[in-house]
Amino acid sequence: MHALLRQTSVRRACDIVDRRADIPIETSMKLVDEVLGPVGARRGNEHGEGQQRLLADVLACAGGEVVLWVDPGWAVDAASGDHLVQAVRRRGASVIMACRDVDLVARWCDRVLVVDEHEVVADGRPSSVVDNLPYPPQIAQVFPGCHVVKTADVTLIPGVGAKEGRAHAQLV
Repeated sequence: MHALLRQTSVRRACDIVDRRADIPIETSMKLVDEVLGPVGARRGNEHGEGQQRLLADVLACAGGEVVLWVDPGWAVDAASGDHLVQAVRRRGASVIMACRDVDLVARWCDRVLVVDEHEVVADGRPSSVVDNLPYPPQIAQVFPGCHVVKTADVTLIPGVGAKEGRAHAQLV
């Protein structure tokens, strides 16, 4: 996908994806516009590395009922990634994600499987899996003895939406 984006305009790449996926023309372009805004006339290589990655992810999502993402947050800002996830959810596509970013997993996933040494060691909703990992989070490994705050330790301030609440949480 990256090679295609480097060779042509975003609009042309979208048309190619639509034809290959046998979906209505403009399907990919509408998704690109929804996630990134009007960038159709620009060439893919006119975008920075993060935007190219996001464009490639958007185009991969346009035609599939099941999408495989590997490290989806790499080089993509959180707001753009959130827009893409919302757009994919509205389309009704299923996403299988291989990711080491616990924050992305907690924000984007409905179900989480944690695999260690080829064995499933946790399975469930993000809030329960992230709080009960069979090993300490990376920060606790780097700073032994530090207190790790879990979602169960936090309550949102009444009257503050979930999005704003991420920045305005109170410890219980």
